[in-house]
Amino acid sequence: MSTTVEWYSKIRNQSLALAVREAGFDLTMFEEYSPATQKEIRKRAVKIVIRNIAADFESVTNRELSEIRRGVYVICISNPFTISYEKGCSEIIYIGMGNIASRIESYFNNSLFDFMMSVAGANFDFYLTEPKGSTDDLYYKHIEYMLLDKFQSKYGSYPLLNTNAGSRKEFEGAGKGWDKPLKGSGKKPYWEIRPTKHSDFANLDE
Repeated sequence: MSTTVEWYSKIRNQSLALAVREAGFDLTMFEEYSPATQKEIRKRAVKIVIRNIAADFESVTNRELSEIRRGVYVICISNPFTISYEKGCSEIIYIGMGNIASRIESYFNNSLFDFMMSVAGANFDFYLTEPKGSTDDLYYKHIEYMLLDKFQSKYGSYPLLNTNAGSRKEFEGAGKGWDKPLKGSGKKPYWEIRPTKHSDFANLDE
């Protein structure tokens, strides 16, 4: 396949702590708030984070994030942190596909908020693309599958918040540039994070 998969400029350093602060609360005090207040914090903070991601996306693409209905996205923990996997370290915590804006919002409401809160000193980056290398509607699903398959082969497991390899589609190759997120940022991380047996975050694709 001769096409090139174009990844949009990486959306960097999205901060849950800053979003919670903008909502008028303190993330370090989250457990001290009442359940009703915690629910309100989540609601407000998620809206702010999604708004910030959408604004950054629009600033580099002149497009609305909500327009990307057959996208592929890679969620990463920002430098200087990295995740320690069986065969090496990677910044990637999740690879997914679909309507980017609605999927990311649902992930925050599912498990991503809790994960980000557990590493409150870390920010998060997002790789986004809208693969158009084929007239077939399923091409974007093929790119997700290829990314997950190569990640599993390279690191010995799927990303931290993935559970499966997606759905294999009948395409030959994936075009140029499809695996850009797997090549990392080039910056040397200072900290490796490895979940313990007590980690109970729900996988995002369950």
